[in-house]
Amino acid sequence: MPVPWPVRASFNSKEGPGNEALLFSLLSYSQKALIAFAEKEIGFTRELVDIRDPAAREGYRKLYWLGKIPMLVADDGKMIAESSIIIEYLDYHFSTGTRLIPSDPDGARQTRFHDRNADLYLNESITMLHKERLKPQPCWSLRRP
Repeated sequence: MPVPWPVRASFNSKEGPGNEALLFSLLSYSQKALIAFAEKEIGFTRELVDIRDPAAREGYRKLYWLGKIPMLVADDGKMIAESSIIIEYLDYHFSTGTRLIPSDPDGARQTRFHDRNADLYLNESITMLHKERLKPQPCWSLRRP
């Protein structure tokens, strides 16, 4: 069961280096990264990083000044932010599992186009619907007609 707050995930495979990813399980962008880990068959374990705590949040901002999640920290210390970039990194550095981005340049461009459209247009609408659904409902709306 995914943890509903940011987690530090350490993962490795037979072919790739050990890395850590900072995720927030409820964010669709983190879910994109989690799907990539699964499709590439990259096992990982999670360690809680609670950025609701002011000290932890400040520590994370020292690591990544924007404080956005997800972010991958490679074993060489390189920080890879943004889910689409993380997916490209995993696809390039791990040959296990499913190929995520076609090797054909036109296919890769089309994949990036669809990914970008989903991030810019679809994700915002779904997020707004989800937020609306989580709002408390007035008592009268709970009654059946």
